[in-house]
Amino acid sequence: MTDSMNMYFHHFRAYIAPTAIPFDGAQEGTMWAQRSAALPALRYIGLFLAAENMAVLESTPRVAPSTSSISSQHAIRYRIKAITYLNQLLQQPVTATAESTIFCVSTVKHCEALNAQFTALQAHKHGLRTLINLAGGLENLGHALVATIYQGDIATAALNDSQPCFPMLPSFRAEVMNEAEMFSPSNGSYHYGFPTPLSVSCFGTRFTNSLWCGKLDAEMRTTLHACRRLFMHFEMGIRFPSLVKPTDKDLYIILLHHLLSFRYSTSDNDMNEPLCRTLFLYTYMRIWNFGSFPVTRYITNGLKESLIARLAYFQTTAPDLLLWILAIGSLASQGYESHQWFVGTLRDLTIHLNLTEWDAVRSILVEFFYSDRPGYGTGEDLWNEVMAPSPMYIAPRVSEFTLQMTSTR
Repeated sequence: MTDSMNMYFHHFRAYIAPTAIPFDGAQEGTMWAQRSAALPALRYIGLFLAAENMAVLESTPRVAPSTSSISSQHAIRYRIKAITYLNQLLQQPVTATAESTIFCVSTVKHCEALNAQFTALQAHKHGLRTLINLAGGLENLGHALVATIYQGDIATAALNDSQPCFPMLPSFRAEVMNEAEMFSPSNGSYHYGFPTPLSVSCFGTRFTNSLWCGKLDAEMRTTLHACRRLFMHFEMGIRFPSLVKPTDKDLYIILLHHLLSFRYSTSDNDMNEPLCRTLFLYTYMRIWNFGSFPVTRYITNGLKESLIARLAYFQTTAPDLLLWILAIGSLASQGYESHQWFVGTLRDLTIHLNLTEWDAVRSILVEFFYSDRPGYGTGEDLWNEVMAPSPMYIAPRVSEFTLQMTSTR
């Protein structure tokens, strides 16, 4: 490997792969490195993704344009290499249906969806489905591979504002739920003996303590109960890693798949659909760390369109819920065209509610679902923008690995 390949290899392993899953991201980077050592197609997939990411990081006024150009050229070269190796694998029936090949195609498809590459995504989508059918269906594939396929399917559905293509396998769901101690009937608490911070114990309490809760669909109320347990478990798992089981990350795959799998009424007097979209956005942005990818633009646009016709109903029925939805939308949409709408609407609502201090707003958000994440714009930064005399443009937020990479230069 050349020096540049080693640099991109390290960037992918240390900064990109760890963001792909909740909890122990370092292990994900190590597993990728081990797999790619024996699988050139996967190695070059990681290299072109790392080079593309480096080109984005270098596209700032502080970096010479020629530097970004070099990374972009490397990305094209590595992409061609990756496709070449993939095509070689697909030429032989044995290697074409091997789990390692399906993993490579699924990984590429997932990344194309995250980066909103519609044309390439369509080709990989059909190709992956063909390979899965040749292998005998999802049920004949290993658990880790199925999880990877679901991640790409979720990203594709989020990008297209559609339902997932692949149904949730009962066997996959059962394997995850059986291992998750947090859902054990004998476990009456979420913390298993660890001290639960007040900010975590407050999670989701407004959903059950508010008068408007009865206006939500019964399935939504059940979903909110599951979200509360899952989001609390995530916050506790970050603080106390020993709580985390190997398949706990897959709990959030099941949740995202569930949130995309049903559609609510299009009535202007219905709060379920915007709430469902916001739960998905919160999970994708604050737990899966995918908030910095272009797919977020399409997710936030969908949330905006869902809210526009329902603003009056929210303002009179559940203004505090609207505050949380607009705050999450504002945080996620930074750098996209919908951002000024979210911030402006949030500004109008805070004036209506006579909210002027961040501490008061934060206490409300925490009683829904809210926590700051390293590498993303904080709620306090957003509040300063909301309270500014005139709308300010806030550059797109970057993910944690972006900040880490920039700080090491």
